[in-house]
Amino acid sequence: MADKKLIDLLNKALSMEYQAIIQYSTQAELIAAEDYEPVKARLLEVAGDEEKHAKMLRERISMLGGTPETVPAKVGLSDDIPAVLKMDVKAEMEAIAIYRQILPMCAGNEILHHAIRHILKDEQEHTEEFSQLLGIKGEIKYQ
Repeated sequence: MADKKLIDLLNKALSMEYQAIIQYSTQAELIAAEDYEPVKARLLEVAGDEEKHAKMLRERISMLGGTPETVPAKVGLSDDIPAVLKMDVKAEMEAIAIYRQILPMCAGNEILHHAIRHILKDEQEHTEEFSQLLGIKGEIKYQ
């Protein structure tokens, strides 16, 4: 079995991916305002990205000898677009922090390293897109 700390962090990330899938797809359905159709469409698209991330993580955790997490992190919901986008930026920033912790632990495992780099890139793009939709200007400061 691979390092327990690595598997634990991957499972934490998986839990956050489940949370994002549920949060984004449900938020998209709660948004009722007609002019927010582009936001709704983007939320659903990002939820699809998060499902792909979850699948990659489940596969990698299993390959490392761990048991994939099945419980999502705490889901945040609202039908208010600014509140939704603030929640989602926060969720993406938290995911980025976890993936940045995981990345150096993947040294020597090229497949896992590549998967985490791919997911991290997507999460950074999601953060930037949600921030732009929210009207936050300038470069995002990743911790």
